[in-house]
Amino acid sequence: MITPQRQLLDLLSHPAEGAAAQFTDLRVINAFLCSIWPASRDMIAPSAHEAVADHVQTLGVGTNLTLDRPPTDPIVTASLLAAASALLDVPDLDEVLTRHTRETRGRSVSRTHWTQLFDRHRSSCSATLRQATAPSTRSYRRTGPRGVRAPDRIDGYRPENVPALLEQDWYDKHLTPLDPGAYAKSMRRLGAILLVQWAAGGAKGDAADYLGINPKSGQYVLSAGLRRWLRDHGPAQFIPALRNLARDLDAVPTPVNYRRRRVALRGWSLTRDTWQEITDRLPPVPGHVQPSLGDRKRQEVSAFIWAQVTHGEPLFAPRTIEAEQPEELRKAWLNQRSSTWAKLARPGRIHHFTALRRLLLQHAEHLTQEIETDADALRSQHPRPGST
Repeated sequence: MITPQRQLLDLLSHPAEGAAAQFTDLRVINAFLCSIWPASRDMIAPSAHEAVADHVQTLGVGTNLTLDRPPTDPIVTASLLAAASALLDVPDLDEVLTRHTRETRGRSVSRTHWTQLFDRHRSSCSATLRQATAPSTRSYRRTGPRGVRAPDRIDGYRPENVPALLEQDWYDKHLTPLDPGAYAKSMRRLGAILLVQWAAGGAKGDAADYLGINPKSGQYVLSAGLRRWLRDHGPAQFIPALRNLARDLDAVPTPVNYRRRRVALRGWSLTRDTWQEITDRLPPVPGHVQPSLGDRKRQEVSAFIWAQVTHGEPLFAPRTIEAEQPEELRKAWLNQRSSTWAKLARPGRIHHFTALRRLLLQHAEHLTQEIETDADALRSQHPRPGST
């Protein structure tokens, strides 16, 4: 319990905005732990079980304000803060929140008020917690005039099993026959958004935000071309095809957790040392004109690798290298971005990009294995409550 206490004290010396978000995160997760009691017993130190149970009992039934009432016992306070702090650090937080929130569906509504508490403090929470809570909190929102709705599907695939851009083979099997032409990428993006919305509820903008493809976190807007295509063809073809894809995902025995990959690579880019190791393995290019291997190229290949691992689009990859550059240089890089991506995607007869693409795909596979291995190790060290 001492470690989170020291972390809280340390936050007092941090910039106010970031520290406030972390305090709010702890407050919301504390309410979550109380709302699902006794399912949260395994997250609490055994010596504090009785005291925490007494505290939860005093909360009784009532409003989210009651659920948010702080403990009066310092042992309960320390135990809940330690558990909340540990829970916020797990890579599959969204899975934990969704699973337990789903399991409370049959209980009195007062025991699910942590979702309402979150909505009240949503703007004050960290972006990480907002994304992690999206699938579970949306499940308890009423359908409203802005398209907010309850999830259509309770069992089967979960939001974390949907990549930000539908896998190519999924698209080929279910959506290519619709012949969307130039709107194929927009359709793959919309398909991912709808799959998340069906599983998590909420509006399309919420699903897009969860997938990381809605940078302004507003209402999701379809591309004009895809909107015209849907108007001409109607949902009579598109929605049934996507429903068939959803049934295929339901049948996958061990689905990929794409969100875990996005979380693991948040703010990621190739280091200069790793980039040097990769470029050292490239075959020499004859002639006086040599390919550029500077920071601009490092940024674009980082986006390419990120997209391979997360199955997203390079457009939404972290751009930490670019962010460090002066504004004029960032503008210059932007003008060359699409050309580099196109050559990496389809190098054709350009031997440099053919060799580079092969090495980048190898590195992407290495990163993927690292992420999955770390997740397996964490699960074995911190089994889910009730698991054996």
